[in-house]
Amino acid sequence: MIAVCTPSPGPFSIGSQSRSLSPEEKRSRIILADGEFQASKLMTEAAKMYGEAPVAIKLRELQTLAEIAREKNLIIVTPSGDVSTDNR
Repeated sequence: MIAVCTPSPGPFSIGSQSRSLSPEEKRSRIILADGEFQASKLMTEAAKMYGEAPVAIKLRELQTLAEIAREKNLIIVTPSGDVSTDNR
């Protein structure tokens, strides 16, 4: 058996940290959390849209690759045989 010693909570523990924040820091954290929440809602909506149109996710992937290639001055070659437009 091994004995494990954990440090006692100091001035940087979670409870004391929230009490020592300035009003500006608290407001900043609230704004950041709200932004994260809104982003998660938008990501959920996007996932639903991609689920309804599978080709859309492939187009988004290609768009992302094109942006990276443009930014890094690269040429990216990808296979294109698995893309279907579902034309019947």
